[in-house]
Amino acid sequence: MSKEMFGKQTASLESTDIFPVYRIMPGDVLDLLFQIAVSSDKDFKLMPQDDIEIKFPDLPELDNEQRIRPDGKITLPYIGEVKADGNMPRQLEKTLKDLYSKILNDPELYILVKEYGAKIHELKEAIQDPPRGQSKLIRVRNDGYATFPVVGEVNVYNKTLSQITKTLNEKFHKVTEDIQINLLLHESASARVCIIGAVQNPGFYPINKPVTVVEAISLAGGFRDDAKLETVLAIRRDGDKMRHRMIDLRKILASDPEVFHTFISMNDIVYVPRTRLSHASQVAREIGDIIFYQGWSGVSFSYSLDEED
Repeated sequence: MSKEMFGKQTASLESTDIFPVYRIMPGDVLDLLFQIAVSSDKDFKLMPQDDIEIKFPDLPELDNEQRIRPDGKITLPYIGEVKADGNMPRQLEKTLKDLYSKILNDPELYILVKEYGAKIHELKEAIQDPPRGQSKLIRVRNDGYATFPVVGEVNVYNKTLSQITKTLNEKFHKVTEDIQINLLLHESASARVCIIGAVQNPGFYPINKPVTVVEAISLAGGFRDDAKLETVLAIRRDGDKMRHRMIDLRKILASDPEVFHTFISMNDIVYVPRTRLSHASQVAREIGDIIFYQGWSGVSFSYSLDEED
């Protein structure tokens, strides 16, 4: 996020590109959309529990039906064990032709996939949600992981939707290349601001656009009588550091024409002190618990809260 968005801005600011690229946080709910369209028996990779039929047009006595074993292999007359999983049917056809050519003259064979394996059935059952169709709502846990059908746990914390979508498609394509994954943000637990200090109702409040410091404090019911309005802090993470801007709210409330508004965006913190602040170390002590609750691990803040230019 640019410093300009956090810095001085006029009250008439209008923008449709409000937030930076959203990164997933614990508590978010993801909407996982599936599209499965098998166009051909030869467009996917075989896996354990697939039922296949090997047909020999010229030698029907060699026709054979096989279920791919858990170890990924099949056993055929004269040539023994053959690894089948991970191959597309046409690849397995070529392997079998090469093996049978050692005992047969120019063998002809082809493979029919009679039934998809257990993982495909598990996937189809897992993604069927009667009210939603082929989609699934998935909540991100506090540890930053989310559990997806068939492919299991994926670390999604602080990743963008496009990054997670790419990872999921890679994982699901190992099951079948005929599935396409799309990911939407169904519910955000993180598009919010934290208002603490001398306000009526300290806490986290959802927002869907930047708000001014005054609007942010209003979300928390306004400031208390013991609030020191001349040293309100707006705090933001910037990489591995925290930056703050000190705001004299008295001048804003007095409609001082020389005062510029500071806009607050998601995951920012507004701190309204009860006593006049003079040291960054005091700020660090006051907001330390909130910083860690926000998941800002590794952020340098103790006694070194940097001032925004």
